[in-house]
Amino acid sequence: TPPPTTPPPATPPPTTPPPATPPPTTPPPATPPPTDATPPAACTASSDAAYTCMESLLSGAITVHWKLSADETSMSVMAVSTGSGYLGLGFGTSMSSSTGAIIAQDGSAPALHDINGRTRPQLATSDSVGYTDLSQMRAGGTTTVKFTRPTQGLSLSQATMITAYHLTSETLVYHTARTPFTAQLNASPPTPSSTNASPPTTPPPRAATPPPTAESAPAPGGCTQSTLKGGSEEYACEVEMGGGAGMHFGGAVRGQGRKVALAMEGTGSYSLAWPENAGLMAPASALVVEDSNVRRVRITGKSSAAIANDNSVLPDIEDVAVTTVNGKRVLSFRIAETQTSRRGASVLSGGQQNVVNFNWAANPGTLAYHGGNKGSRTVDFERGTATSVVKVPGKVKVHAIFMLVLWGVLAPCGVLVKRFGALCMPGNTPYFAHGGIMVVVVLATTVMAALAFSDLRGGSAHKGLGVTVFAVMWVQVILAAGKAALGQDASTAKYVGLGHAVLGSAVHILAVAQMLVGARDYNDRFPGDDLGDDIKWAVIAFAVSFVVANIGGYLLKAREPEAQKAPTDTEPTGDAS
Repeated sequence: TPPPTTPPPATPPPTTPPPATPPPTTPPPATPPPTDATPPAACTASSDAAYTCMESLLSGAITVHWKLSADETSMSVMAVSTGSGYLGLGFGTSMSSSTGAIIAQDGSAPALHDINGRTRPQLATSDSVGYTDLSQMRAGGTTTVKFTRPTQGLSLSQATMITAYHLTSETLVYHTARTPFTAQLNASPPTPSSTNASPPTTPPPRAATPPPTAESAPAPGGCTQSTLKGGSEEYACEVEMGGGAGMHFGGAVRGQGRKVALAMEGTGSYSLAWPENAGLMAPASALVVEDSNVRRVRITGKSSAAIANDNSVLPDIEDVAVTTVNGKRVLSFRIAETQTSRRGASVLSGGQQNVVNFNWAANPGTLAYHGGNKGSRTVDFERGTATSVVKVPGKVKVHAIFMLVLWGVLAPCGVLVKRFGALCMPGNTPYFAHGGIMVVVVLATTVMAALAFSDLRGGSAHKGLGVTVFAVMWVQVILAAGKAALGQDASTAKYVGLGHAVLGSAVHILAVAQMLVGARDYNDRFPGDDLGDDIKWAVIAFAVSFVVANIGGYLLKAREPEAQKAPTDTEPTGDAS
């Protein structure tokens, strides 16, 4: 019997395993750490595995990706635009005052620029931020910029950045669109585990981050932000079209064009037209809305009989639809990126599609005469403005054209014939020709100034400079008359002649500046007319020709024998003049 009694002592070992069971109870304390990682707000996960978060701006025209380093001392950034032009990114709320902004410009490595106001950005003299790994790439109609920078000076929870881009231009011209946005650098995208746990549901208060997105970002040019949201369509900018009508639009997207919508109050029919002449309802191509139907028409006159259905018009207007949003009827469409045109023309201006003339009209019933329910606007999509179409007064055009001829052609010819006429004209002919031409210029200028003076805007640079040119011109006339009256023998004649020569040069320089300022004023006042641009280039061409003619004249005069130069040094007597 003793042997059997020995097994019972073996039973205690089985009792030892129970003490081993407490260790499994220790893992539960390990579960709290995941809850510690949830406080950072959730962000949109980057579509690029090399980055953590991303922000889509301007309806997807620009996308910014970033990733914070493990020690949070630096961040890697990638910005992508849908254009083949330049792309800029700065840190701050205004691109007009950003030191060390990164601009990818002409296909070379991105450069740092100091931006101060609206003048052309200048290359930064030093890197005060500490950027590294700067690179850029253009491919598939997009521009990509990458860099790494320290986070010193940035708020990890609320870093403000601003981007700007141009669809087609690689040089630094006025941007197609720009927008500031705020990013939480230390945010992280939501994970599947966090969605199953209750604690992670607390971050949604960070849903206040939508302000950085395209729908709440300032529109191109900083215009009034659109309040219209039609389903999934988002519009960044809104401009007033008159009569309760509003036009809403976003940034142009490379290869796709620009989304636009016209929102109207009330019921009945209405139309949106692209006129061939700014401010005139006919001839034009238009979209006519009746109830929920839209038809394309050609308008050739003011009567109903002059409106004919024509599906071939407006081929670059696509995705046309009519919806009701917030009690308003909305005509939405997309301006495709297709053709080019001159400034202000009714066709679309290429990849930018910046300036377009529109007419609209409405009627409470079926399509009929609109009466006073109409409006005309020139919409600048790049700057986010809509200006009333103002017809150019005929006397303003006459003033502009005559002044160009007088001071771009006649006055320079009068100077050249005086300086170099003796090379091919006998006796005093150059002096009489000079005097005759200048008398015509002075008298005609006086008439043209009086013609348009009342139409020029008070306080404009063109008006102020014009008064100066007019005054100097008449002082010049008085000196010329005094010089002729004194004759060559008078002791003061040479001083009067010197004053006449100096003022003559001054009034020509002022006149050229005056015409250029006038061309700019014309464009600002009448954005649907091309004459201002034509005058600008004509003035530049005439000025260059005048300089070249002077150089050629002096070279010919220098080669002339001394014996032949003598007669040109002697002016006519006072009686002859």
